[in-house]
Amino acid sequence: MNKPFKPSNRRGGGGGPNRGNRGGAAVIKGPKASPAPKDVTRHLDLNTNFGLTMERHYFEGRNIELLESVSSVNIPACVHDGHPIDVFKDIQRARSYDCSVGGLIGYPDPKNYGHHTMALSEEELTAWIQVQVGTFRALCQGNLIEVGHIRPYGALYLDFVSKPEVAMTVAKAIKAVDPWLILLCPIGAPIDQIESEIGQPTATELYLGKRISPEGKLDVDKFDDNMHPQSVFDQARQLIMEGTVTTSDGQAMSMACKSLHLHPSLRGHLIIAQRIKTMLVEPVAVSLTTASHAGWLHGIDDHAF
Repeated sequence: MNKPFKPSNRRGGGGGPNRGNRGGAAVIKGPKASPAPKDVTRHLDLNTNFGLTMERHYFEGRNIELLESVSSVNIPACVHDGHPIDVFKDIQRARSYDCSVGGLIGYPDPKNYGHHTMALSEEELTAWIQVQVGTFRALCQGNLIEVGHIRPYGALYLDFVSKPEVAMTVAKAIKAVDPWLILLCPIGAPIDQIESEIGQPTATELYLGKRISPEGKLDVDKFDDNMHPQSVFDQARQLIMEGTVTTSDGQAMSMACKSLHLHPSLRGHLIIAQRIKTMLVEPVAVSLTTASHAGWLHGIDDHAF
C-alpha cells in the first residue's frame, strides 16, 4: 500500500547565503528582520517560476540567486513549454538549491507558451492534464525526487478564477493520477469545492504584485497591471504579518494563503525575495505546510504552521 505523502523534497531555510540584491534598481523600504506576533503565520512557501523559455533570461548571471531565497520552484511540464531534456536538467538545478519542485501545467498551446485560453472538451482537457502530470512525475522520479505540487500556468491559471468548471476538471484529472498531489491555486479558485467534492488537496497562493478584487479574488481583468516594487513588498509583508490582503477598493480582507508567488520578471525581485525571507521564520515548501495541516505528518508541532 502506498504511503499517502512523503515530502522528501522539502526545502529548509536556504540553499546558500544571500550574496546580492540585484534584479532591478528598485529601492525597497522595510524592516530587514521584522518580528511578527506569535499568532500570525510565518511559515509560508515562497515560490517562483523556473525554466520557462520566455523567462530564462531572468536567471542570467547573479539573478540565479533568487533560488536561494525561495522554497519552491514551478517548472513547465513539457506541453505548453519545456523540452524534456531541459526540464530534467532544470529539476536537477532547482534541487541543487534545495528547492521543492512543482510542475507547471497549461493549455496545449506551445506557440503562445500557454498564454491563450482554449475551448477544450472535458475529455480533452483531462487527457492533456494527465499527460503533463505523468510526464513531470516521471522526470522527477528520474531525479530521485517527488513532485511537491502542481500549479496551473498562463491562461489556465486565470481560468481557475474565471471558469470554476475548468478548475474542477483539472482537479479531477490530477486526482486520477495522484490523489495526494497538492494543487496550488490562485486566490479565487474554487478550492473548497475541489476539496469537498473531489477530495484533492489544495493550497492557495498570493500572486505578489497583482490586484485582488473587492470579492476577494485575483482580478483577472487587471492581471497585467503590476504594482510598484515597494507595493509588492508591502503586500507580502501585510499577508505575513497580519494575515490580510488589501483589495482594490481598499478593504483589508483576511486571506488564508499557504504560498507567495514572486515572478522573476518583477523589478527588484531579488531584494524583495530576500526581504520576504527575513520576515519568515523559515520558507517552507507548500507540500510540507499542507501535509502538516492535513495531519499527514507526525512529530511536527502543528501550531507552528
